[in-house]
Amino acid sequence: MLADALRTGTYHAAISENGADFAGKAVLDVGAGSGVLSLFAARAGARVVYAVEASPAAQYARRLVQAQPGLAGIVHVIQGRVEDVELPEKVDVLISEPMGTLLVNERMIESYLAARDKHMKPGGKMFPSLGRIHVAGFSDPYLHAEVMARSAFWKATDFFGLDLSCLEAEATAGYFGQVVVDAIPSGALVSNTAQRTIDFATAAPEDLRELAIPLSLQVAAPGPVHGLACWFDVLFEGSQAPRWLSTAPGLPTTHWFQLRCLLQEPVQVAKAGDTLTGRLHLLAHSRQSYDVTLELYDLKEPYYRQLNQWIPVANAIRDTPASRLALPSGPYLPIVLWHGPAGVTHIPTSLRPPFSLPTLGMGDSCCNPQGIGAVQDRIQRALPGVFVHSVATGATESADVLSTYFGDANAQVRAACEALRALPQLAGGYVAVGFSQGGLLLRGLLERCTGEGAPAMHTLITMGSPHQGVMDVPGCWDVGGGAGAAWSWCKAMQALLGHGVYYSWLQHNLLQAQYFKDPYHLDWYRETSGFLADINNDRDARNSSYAAALTSLRSLVLYQFDNDLTVVPRESSQFGFYNGTHTESMEETAAYRDDRLGLRTLNESGRLTLANCPGFHMQFTLDWFEQHVLPHVAVPVADARVAATHPSRTA
Repeated sequence: MLADALRTGTYHAAISENGADFAGKAVLDVGAGSGVLSLFAARAGARVVYAVEASPAAQYARRLVQAQPGLAGIVHVIQGRVEDVELPEKVDVLISEPMGTLLVNERMIESYLAARDKHMKPGGKMFPSLGRIHVAGFSDPYLHAEVMARSAFWKATDFFGLDLSCLEAEATAGYFGQVVVDAIPSGALVSNTAQRTIDFATAAPEDLRELAIPLSLQVAAPGPVHGLACWFDVLFEGSQAPRWLSTAPGLPTTHWFQLRCLLQEPVQVAKAGDTLTGRLHLLAHSRQSYDVTLELYDLKEPYYRQLNQWIPVANAIRDTPASRLALPSGPYLPIVLWHGPAGVTHIPTSLRPPFSLPTLGMGDSCCNPQGIGAVQDRIQRALPGVFVHSVATGATESADVLSTYFGDANAQVRAACEALRALPQLAGGYVAVGFSQGGLLLRGLLERCTGEGAPAMHTLITMGSPHQGVMDVPGCWDVGGGAGAAWSWCKAMQALLGHGVYYSWLQHNLLQAQYFKDPYHLDWYRETSGFLADINNDRDARNSSYAAALTSLRSLVLYQFDNDLTVVPRESSQFGFYNGTHTESMEETAAYRDDRLGLRTLNESGRLTLANCPGFHMQFTLDWFEQHVLPHVAVPVADARVAATHPSRTA
């Protein structure tokens, strides 16, 4: 949380810009954590700061305080629950960071209010002083298709001879019953907002144990409403400089992100201005969280129309380059993009980063304007006149989304090869950029799409692609708080995949199974893997043309995400391998040493680049992409000494 610049910076500004509220005052920091806010208050002139922290983190707060010259005598760290501790005096000011997702999750605000009642003088100041929950309708067919794709697994009627379809309805309800915590593109909002304000000066702790937010949402345009988007803001009502901290879509992303309640059956809005009514109900439970229930009643005819007036100002915010790079002059080699599966990112809920613009979690479909379509747009604006082709593996966008889960990787590579052969723009060669599993499929394309009429790949860039496979199924430990139907379904899915991943049906129908590599059953993997074992030359009978194809590249660039929890181990994206006891780097693997794919040749000739991206799987901004990746993508035609087909290409 400290690394959340917007969160920490706003607290610092709210305290430092309101020095009159702190000078000479007694301050209580509720849930002090590391003690940083306490130190901000001390530096603003507080006479004394009581930093109360219930967890063992209090010991680290003490160390941090002692390390700050001149402040150690002001800040007193007390380990205990704020409801239980006794202070030597009533305080003038409360400071705290009690907000969770949807403002009230984690139920820390109740402790903040209890501290007000027990420890604060009448008329004291509270930082923050109030919070607001905002709710709006959203439309996101890609997210809806992603969740439908997950539930489609339960349609199987011959899974090890078992019919799973009798559980499909319950599984689908379980998937749609999970709230989605991510960064919502502001353009996905389609209505005005409903609000619930909580005044921290007057609210009682028991008021927060059940919250109902009435909904009357006027929808801006005809079309589907896929659910409700929720976020919050808080006010620091200082006497000198009031400050707001907002987590709204389109604004700089915070560690809280936003929350979405997805409808299994989208509401179809016939006319702009129609009103969607209902309520959002939050009921606290014992796990420091809430059960969230969405009730929608009906659509009502509006008494008036105000088209688009309610779309937030945030919709006008665009992800623009921080600075223009000095790229080589064109014309440029054409570019081929291949997207990954929608929403396969596995991230702890408490750390959940965004997977959509303005920060990308790639996937969805070939042309999703909120995902890979935005990358294509950025490339074409930065490289005027460049031809960009985005590989589609389905006839429609929804089919393209589903095909990233269900299908045969070998067939998809063959189809992509034929599609590229038919593009005259690629006759002089091209640059390929693959996102997540799309990078793995592009490597399969490089190795197999050869011969007469096959365009030559000049450069291959992959982003978090599982080149050595995925060696574990991403966990379910954070889903549903570790309990409930959502968690149970996730664990069931994990178990079925883990035990049956090499079953023939999965190896020909589930994409993710086709690059699963069990380090404890490598013989089984080599025998039954339908895709990865072949393109990685992991079988005894090796295809020398695969190494020839890779070594024909002028450049191979492999990006690894520093906190990737989806590609397991993350080093797989740079050909690292978990051998059952520890993870080997690329250079330590047998595949590198025997050069079965030409990686050692590429590396020793200076044509292999290993690079890192901070964050979780597929989490990067367009600015970051333009600054770091685009220089590899921008290859002038004049510099590309490649031939039209593999057999005659030169390295």
